[in-house]
Amino acid sequence: MNTSPIGLGTVALAAAALCGAAFSGSAAAQAYPNKPIRLEIPYPAGSASDIIMRMLVDKMQPELKQPMIIEGRPGGGTAVAVRYTMTQPADGYTLYNYTTSSAIKSAIKEPPFDVRKDLTHIVSVITAPPILAINPEKVPAKNVQELIAYAKANPGKLNFSNYGYGTLSHLCAVLLTQQAGLNVVHVPFKGPVANVMSVSIGESQLTFDGKGELGKYPPDKVRMLAVSTAERSSLSPDLPGMRESGFPDFDMTAVLSLAGPAGLPANVVRTINAAANVALKDKSLIEGYLKMGLVATGGTPEQITAQVNHEVETMRKIISSANLDIE
Repeated sequence: MNTSPIGLGTVALAAAALCGAAFSGSAAAQAYPNKPIRLEIPYPAGSASDIIMRMLVDKMQPELKQPMIIEGRPGGGTAVAVRYTMTQPADGYTLYNYTTSSAIKSAIKEPPFDVRKDLTHIVSVITAPPILAINPEKVPAKNVQELIAYAKANPGKLNFSNYGYGTLSHLCAVLLTQQAGLNVVHVPFKGPVANVMSVSIGESQLTFDGKGELGKYPPDKVRMLAVSTAERSSLSPDLPGMRESGFPDFDMTAVLSLAGPAGLPANVVRTINAAANVALKDKSLIEGYLKMGLVATGGTPEQITAQVNHEVETMRKIISSANLDIE
């Protein structure tokens, strides 16, 4: 057998080359991201979520050095988009725009999914606390306690409208009527525009809705009384929170965040989280969100995961105690 130094050297070089190629291939496979990322939106093009996410990805793409492609998958109260995301590989190339509506869907009697188990939560993007507002011509109240006193003095005579049955607006109204012991009529509308318009003309007398829509009307038509969070919000620092309004256990807000299929690798979560946090510190993005009545957030995966878990449990308690039949 030929065991000359030249033969052994050739074998050693070949082995080293093979090892190097394997290591290079492994490193390339682990690099993330190395192709476009798809972001599933549970609402149609032109919706608030679509606009919010397009503003965000414009700032994230330079950090990731890959394009982010937004795909609208409306339907089923976010169920279509969530279920699609759940079936995709957990490799970071399919992400989901989580909204509070998905928490509500996870909290109903027969949920089509559970966002606590079926998704990996990456980073909070914005919060948007609904605001309790009234028609001042129909309800002579300048704060929440005066509203409660008036409602109790007029049982069954006030319409408490919302922008859709089973929405955050509706559940905020249900929670307040439970905690305050009110007898009011809950009136659902299809969307914020119709809802706030009904308050402005006195068809309904009070509601919870977003500042962006409420702010379109003068205070003599729509008067804002308090934000739905326990403490004051930087979005509306002049308005009290629910704690100082006499309801220390009332703390509700809309959340939009980034998530992905269950089991996303830690390096993927870190990469997306870091890019989003950089984007959410951009001054133009912060100001753009504020004009829409939104607060840019950011934070860690652990923080948004805890927030989602809390959201689902809060919604479950409200739905169960009020025996709401939400599909």
